[in-house]
Amino acid sequence: MEVVIITQGSSPTGIEDVPDVMAEIYLETVEFANSAPAWIQELGLLFTEGSIVLLLALLLLTWWRARSGTAKTMASALLAPVGLVVSYLLSEWSKTFVEVDRPCRTLNVEVIAECPPVGDWSLPSNHATIAGAIAIGVLIAWPRLGLVSLPIGVLAAYSRVFVGVHYPHDVVVGFLMGATVTAIVMVLLVRPVTVLVGRLREHPRVGVLLAKATDPAQASAPVQRSATNHGLPAYYDNSRSSVHGDNDVPISDQSTRRIPRQK
Repeated sequence: MEVVIITQGSSPTGIEDVPDVMAEIYLETVEFANSAPAWIQELGLLFTEGSIVLLLALLLLTWWRARSGTAKTMASALLAPVGLVVSYLLSEWSKTFVEVDRPCRTLNVEVIAECPPVGDWSLPSNHATIAGAIAIGVLIAWPRLGLVSLPIGVLAAYSRVFVGVHYPHDVVVGFLMGATVTAIVMVLLVRPVTVLVGRLREHPRVGVLLAKATDPAQASAPVQRSATNHGLPAYYDNSRSSVHGDNDVPISDQSTRRIPRQK
């Protein structure tokens, strides 16, 4: 494949706001993608979008598992998407502030993906930001599943370079932004959110979203409490038992009934 570069000279040197080494890595990656078999190119296009859906599914699975865990585990599962939203908004704001054009527009190269329109800036990568946020969020909330989410997140970020819509440093900055912001949100807010989760789990409606439902037979069975036994359940109520007998129990049964020791 012949690569034509709209810059000064015959190398990426001179591209504004883009390090030369990053432009060179981008061109090498795009050349590799264009020389790959068609099925690999299709797989790359599918993965660059589908990987975000897969990561979101892992995030949902983390919440589902946390329902049977501690309040702190659920707090971490809830804070991961909060970190995702915060980091995404920061990424969008950064784009409008930095305003670096896409490499597929700056460099006259053939890429396997459709180049985003003018004004859809390159630095940082939103996809990489989302990937980094979810990967670290799942890693903190559920370390074992994080061993799966982390490599998927890294590959999702790299795929943006492979399909030709981002420079390498776009995805590195985006991934680190998502991971760092999410980690900070989760560490700073985990304690107050843990307390809040503990309280909300007692709510009849909200509780089902934060805790796994108990046995329906046990949950529906009313617990009768005695006013004469310090609010304990009725089967702990010994106030009617005495050495003088129990009017509700036959005499024959009273003679053999074990009377609890009164404290």
